[in-house]
Amino acid sequence: MTDDEVRALRHVREELADAAPGTCGIVRRVGLAGLSGRVYADLGTVATARRDETGAVVWG
Repeated sequence: MTDDEVRALRHVREELADAAPGTCGIVRRVGLAGLSGRVYADLGTVATARRDETGAVVWG
């Protein structure tokens, strides 16, 4: 988890570069839910990526 969207996207790209073809990654936005500060609410998908059969990371 990070508050830096660029860092999150870079991390997904780096992890997919070493993954098997067909592996997918998702970056999601979350926010604090409730008063405890220990529960996160899913606010939706920021980006999705996959490693294709040629080894390229494809965003889409």
